Amino acid sequence: TPFVRALELCYGLIYGDFDGLREKLDEIFGLARGTGNAFLVARLYVLRGWYALLAADDTIDLTWPAEIPEPTGPEAVLRSLVERQIAVRRGEPTGPNPPPPPAELLNAHAIARTIAGEERLLAGDVTGAIDQLQVAIRMARESGDIVFDAGATSMACAAYLAAGADSALDDVAGELRVMGRDSPLIRNEGVFFAAVAKRGAFDPATFERLAAQGSVSPRAARWSQALLGASVQLDRID
Repeated sequence: TPFVRALELCYGLIYGDFDGLREKLDEIFGLARGTGNAFLVARLYVLRGWYALLAADDTIDLTWPAEIPEPTGPEAVLRSLVERQIAVRRGEPTGPNPPPPPAELLNAHAIARTIAGEERLLAGDVTGAIDQLQVAIRMARESGDIVFDAGATSMACAAYLAAGADSALDDVAGELRVMGRDSPLIRNEGVFFAAVAKRGAFDPATFERLAAQGSVSPRAARWSQALLGASVQLDRID
């Protein structure tokens, strides 16, 4: 059923199974639209958005289907957040800051703080970015959501890298590696940031290994490919 297959796709996004994932997401999104179930469509919409972020894929059409009622509740909150994060990454207009999510949605608060951190980082306010991302990590851990914890922690690594705080970067990269015990996607991002924390002692072999991991860890792979001089699709945060 579309519900079961949506759970399988979510697993792929979390644990690193990107082979044919774009095509599977499009297929199940089409099936979900056919059911008319706004909840299911919203879940698939958000999964497609997360895929676009992880893969830096700017070809995914995230127009809400006209025949499906607008989502409400947590699904509406997640939809608005993923749309804003994609706009930030692509350099598209984001409009005014949205209202904060409901207090009980700690994971949504973690996403909102992560996006705020990304916006500050892109504006050159590295200290403000680190502040926002530390709050995002705390909220994600309070919610028990490893997905949003890993997302905020990876972005904190980027902020520490921009700040030149190599010791803090190495520590937080270590947290990512521990978080990624069961997820090569998360673990490889920790390996990448630990490698760049060494600055003048780069190990090209590490980046070559990561560059070949696009099917399980697309961000760490494209970051490594870019460092090795390849021409790859990058978003503004990359």
